[in-house]
Amino acid sequence: MIGKLVLVLLLVGTIKARSQSPIQSSRSHQEDFYNGPFFPNGCPVDPNVHWLLRHHTYCNKFFRCDSGQLDERSCAPGSLFNYFTRPGPVCDWQELVVCGNLIRPPLLAEPKSPGKMIPTGCPTDFSVHKLLPHETYCNKFYYCVFGEKVERDCAPGTYFNPDAYPGPVCDWPDKVDCSRRT
Repeated sequence: MIGKLVLVLLLVGTIKARSQSPIQSSRSHQEDFYNGPFFPNGCPVDPNVHWLLRHHTYCNKFFRCDSGQLDERSCAPGSLFNYFTRPGPVCDWQELVVCGNLIRPPLLAEPKSPGKMIPTGCPTDFSVHKLLPHETYCNKFYYCVFGEKVERDCAPGTYFNPDAYPGPVCDWPDKVDCSRRT
């Protein structure tokens, strides 16, 4: 009987702690796969659970839980954090995200023409934002930094789409043609 009482008190404390989180305001589909317990900040107690939370102010930012701690992240330019999509939260196209009362960044302008390129494939004008596909892996890409290619990873479950409009972005796998990569 005492064991049942302790279990009930533990569950009530966990539910109360989750409801007080300043970040998590509604149910996400990731809760279909994990249902607790949680720390008061909204992160799962289990450090092996991949968990993303909405930012409390900005629609293009989110928090990744890392061993119970909140790690602030930003979506790629032109995308916003979609907390309610299936199978789970992800940075998504701006037109598919409802920001509610969160601050939405201005829409991206037409990308600036890269002009002349150097042998790395990066523009000679370092103020131009340029992303390049990885030669081998669909879930990786390069970001040009002062003429050098810096390897980056797409968010889990997404592939780099060099053909996206208005510019390259990590996208759902069914929208990406990976056949051009070896």
